[in-house]
Amino acid sequence: MSNFQSFYIKVGRLRLYSGNTPPYFFEVPFRGPVTGPVARARAGETLVLDRGRFTPDAHYVSPPDDPLLAPLPFSCNFRLANTEPNFGKIITLIQTPGGVNFKNIGGRAWISTKATTQILNSDPLGQVLATTPRFSDSEKHCVNVEIVWTDPQAVQNRGFRWAEVYFPPDRQVTEGVDVVTVDLSGEIYGAITAITAFSAGTES
Repeated sequence: MSNFQSFYIKVGRLRLYSGNTPPYFFEVPFRGPVTGPVARARAGETLVLDRGRFTPDAHYVSPPDDPLLAPLPFSCNFRLANTEPNFGKIITLIQTPGGVNFKNIGGRAWISTKATTQILNSDPLGQVLATTPRFSDSEKHCVNVEIVWTDPQAVQNRGFRWAEVYFPPDRQVTEGVDVVTVDLSGEIYGAITAITAFSAGTES
């Protein structure tokens, strides 16, 4: 089982990244709840006894790697202080591409981040890093999500990078008079790493 953390009152910044090289991104300052795993799950172990007895010949065997690639839940809720251009970018991010292999966000063609990171498998003959597979459905578009929380004591900012996050198009975005409330929940298919600063990229 993966370890999950929730952050409710920390002040930070959230960035969404494309799969381009170098990547495009747009940033959202926010104060709101964020829930996500701090690491991917590892495959379970099956105990094999020696003809039903626990002897020195008893050992564990690895099951299939399905749990390693299972999507992990991610959710965040925040308010956009200014409705545009971030509101339009969020809407485009959630919507399906519409038959093309990119999304036009901030005037730039964002390609999906799916199949761009590696996950350590559980091969008993030697664990190796393997690149995640692509979706069979081309309408599913992934982005990388990075969050850095500001240390109020200015010692060390900390955050996470969740790669290959898919946001289903039925997510909720509520537009008010002065703010836009975003309630996003997605599925993490890629690698998860702790960070202290954002990845480099070009703002979109």
